Amino acid sequence: MERGLAPTARKHGFSETRLLLRWESVVGTEIAAWTRPLRLVRGVLHLRVASAWATYIQHQGPSIRDRVNLFLGRKAVTRIVLKQGRIDPPPAARPPMEPAPEPVAVSGISNPELSITLARLGGAVQARQKRLAASRKTSH
Repeated sequence: MERGLAPTARKHGFSETRLLLRWESVVGTEIAAWTRPLRLVRGVLHLRVASAWATYIQHQGPSIRDRVNLFLGRKAVTRIVLKQGRIDPPPAARPPMEPAPEPVAVSGISNPELSITLARLGGAVQARQKRLAASRKTSH
């Protein structure tokens, strides 16, 4: 993910993507929920902030500056500029994966690892067949 983000990050003044990727862990959950780093240019960190939270974030500015500098390991931020705007919520978490299908009974295989693998494969095939049959019933 860092490689794909790097060119865009550099374009906005972030020499490294670490700050963007770890924003919540750097500034804390509450501040991260209402802010997004936009760019870091010549010591000025530009943040988008939800309008209702602008005053609070302004008061937290020195703390945010210190946390970012500590995270980056140098005095990279000397000033913070706020830009009020909409803050989209983070993407929803993925739904939990389905439990692994129940393995089928396999006999006549002397190698135990192969037997377990074939049993799991058979269970996966059966589960897929059941899902396909169910989707055919609902589509007709």
